[in-house]
Amino acid sequence: MATERTAWLTENTARERTLIQVWGTLVGAALYALVASSCGAELSRVPTRGAVQEHGEALTPTVMKALPTDGSAARPDVVVKVVFSVPMSDAAGDAFALYTRDGYVGGALAWDSSSTVLAFRPDQPLAPADYTLVVAAGAATESGAVLADAFRQRFTVAPGVSGK
Repeated sequence: MATERTAWLTENTARERTLIQVWGTLVGAALYALVASSCGAELSRVPTRGAVQEHGEALTPTVMKALPTDGSAARPDVVVKVVFSVPMSDAAGDAFALYTRDGYVGGALAWDSSSTVLAFRPDQPLAPADYTLVVAAGAATESGAVLADAFRQRFTVAPGVSGK
């Protein structure tokens, strides 16, 4: 009987911990939205969780992901995108480069409305080759924090990969 009671208590304690964690996450998200909206801030422009430390110091930005993904095959008409962890300054686009072994690829850069996604549209469809995209260390956020390490990712445009 004591063993059954111990098993029941252990099972219910684990279930209660899970419920408390879920409840805490929901309450935290609701408070975040309430504070951001009461300050008149657009939620899309508010830094993501973890963007600011306790004492208002800006955290070092990171590249969350880039598209095309590392090692993937892309179409010649690809738009290269880099997603940052926090809003970046417009000048941070100067740290972006796309190149092959033959040289740099020209194109146009544009930020999304949250300043967290940088899109690069090449001037011409990409030729079959191996490409490397780079975001140099030092790219700055809107608050002045800088990317500590360069980000590199490679993808390929292969012969026979068709456009739209």
